[in-house]
Amino acid sequence: MNDQIFSGLNCEQQDAVTTTDGPLLVLAGPGSGKTRVITHRISYLVSELLIDSQNILAVTFTNRAANEIKDRINNMITGRNAFNLRCGTFHSFCVYILRQHGKFIGLNQNFVIYDDNDQLQVITESLKELQIDIKRFPSRSVLASISKHKSNLISYEILSGTSKNFYDEIVARVYENYQNTLNSNSALDFDDLLMKAVQLLQNSKEISDFYSNKYEHLMIDEFQDTNIAQYTLMKLLGNKYQNICVVGDPNQSIYSWRNADIRNILSFQKDYPNTKIIHLSQNYRSTQNILDAASKLIASNNANVINKLWTDNGTGEALIVDEGYSEKEEAEKIIHEIERLVKLKKYKWDQCAIMYRVNAQSRVIEEACLSNRIPYKIVGGIKFYSRKEIRDVISYLKVIANPDEDISIARIINVPPRGIGTTSYNKLVDFAKKK
Repeated sequence: MNDQIFSGLNCEQQDAVTTTDGPLLVLAGPGSGKTRVITHRISYLVSELLIDSQNILAVTFTNRAANEIKDRINNMITGRNAFNLRCGTFHSFCVYILRQHGKFIGLNQNFVIYDDNDQLQVITESLKELQIDIKRFPSRSVLASISKHKSNLISYEILSGTSKNFYDEIVARVYENYQNTLNSNSALDFDDLLMKAVQLLQNSKEISDFYSNKYEHLMIDEFQDTNIAQYTLMKLLGNKYQNICVVGDPNQSIYSWRNADIRNILSFQKDYPNTKIIHLSQNYRSTQNILDAASKLIASNNANVINKLWTDNGTGEALIVDEGYSEKEEAEKIIHEIERLVKLKKYKWDQCAIMYRVNAQSRVIEEACLSNRIPYKIVGGIKFYSRKEIRDVISYLKVIANPDEDISIARIINVPPRGIGTTSYNKLVDFAKKK
């Protein structure tokens, strides 16, 4: 027995780690150690039950979380490793199986993946081609609708036959044009990765059986943020053994705008009636005052699953709610409070953090910092892969991988400047189409 596997786990966490047969729903509140449970559970499967790590699939919400889990497991299991463990996001797993088997549903195995900017460009061109008023039907709004339909596994053919209003009819037309453009460029968007993977497994019993036989144990993190396509993929992969462990908290669902559906937690219990439910209620991160305030705030939610959190960290300081009459007044109050804490020598500047709901709120706070000569650093800003120079390099790589990829060619045909104007470019496009 590897004592390190159970080191530092409370009773509920130990129960989650050692429950390995059949479907398991772990309702893990914030700060309750869910990542620890996932890593210790995988370690338990490999080290104690001698499950080959290549027969375990762990799905996380971010690549960073996946790497953290693999690193922890490698540090925990001596004499073994997690190198064969398939641990990543839904999208990365879908890329993996589509590269391997995509040809069976007509995919070019060298397909490129379009990001948000690429998608918007294709949508805008589709609207123009179909002579649809972009002011009435903004590109981003239409794209969001298409994304929602794909997340619900609704193709443009299905949408065209079920449209109930004028807007849906327009979206269906753009959806078809958009998808045809992607197909001609051997491109997939992020929703396609999920939709095509589901299509592959549903259309090929041989491939579906291969993966459901391969993965004896499935673990899904942040289950409250899964959509219909991801839930369907999970059911297909776990079809044989049904050793499916999902970890989530309906009160932490923040991605409904990405088509996440917290009803998946309720559907899981219906689809797998013998599901065991374990509540992780002990919080290791906050004080009781913070937990009580959070509980009262979400008490009016319509979630059917309640998880009362508690902690050994003590009551803690009382929370302060201070309402400003304007953005400027609010920013000034925040800055003055930070100045007070620093002057009292309780804290240093870099021990203070300001959190805001949307990036638009940063401007007035930044101005307040500047006017009061307070040093600050904004975390976030433009993402690395959204920088122009990075996107240009990626476009070059996409063209190298797939010379038929028009969107990337259009982006870099004049990078660096080559004197190719719109007229010359359009002539090149027309010439290429004739070829």
